[in-house]
Amino acid sequence: MKFRQNCDKITYSILDVLVDIKWNGVTMVKKVKNYTEDEFKLYLDNLYQKTNDARLIDPKTRSRIFKRMDEACEITGLSFPDLLQRLDFKPRDLTIEALEAFFAELRSIFWLKKFGFTTIAPQQAKNNTQPDFRAKYGEKESVIEVFCLTKEHEQERDIVTGPYRDFDPEFEGSKFRRDFFTKAKIKKKQLDSINSEIKILLCAINSTQ
Repeated sequence: MKFRQNCDKITYSILDVLVDIKWNGVTMVKKVKNYTEDEFKLYLDNLYQKTNDARLIDPKTRSRIFKRMDEACEITGLSFPDLLQRLDFKPRDLTIEALEAFFAELRSIFWLKKFGFTTIAPQQAKNNTQPDFRAKYGEKESVIEVFCLTKEHEQERDIVTGPYRDFDPEFEGSKFRRDFFTKAKIKKKQLDSINSEIKILLCAINSTQ
């Protein structure tokens, strides 16, 4: 559909899920795509073509990915398309880093369940005040922010000897320390703006490694 008045430069396709937005103070409707399981498979195919990462076409790896997606659907009570949307699946971002970030949120569902959280609900990001997850711990309301340190944040290696340099996160020159705290501070700021009885900052490291 297209918005006409005051929206000549913005065109929205007819997609599946309605999300409220505001334009010049007037509440309007934007359509947001609900991607299917087949479209997720196509995304993995396209990502392989872009990155040549053989793990993406390995049958066992594919089977594990879809098994975990099905398990996450069961935990959250969401359909496959709804779960993709809530985890901010970005099919146009054909980078391993984007896939790792997606997997980081997917893995968070299992971490939360393992540690006794219930009614685990991924939240589709609309702005920086929306947490990645809402859940309950006993009777307490909880919000969870997730961030991921991917291969691009990998610790630098010594060119001559090979081992990682300054790996200890307590060392001021550690790349891991620098990247971890940079991302953590951004996510903590988001958590600080949300009212909740429990606030959790969850970091996944190299989730496709």
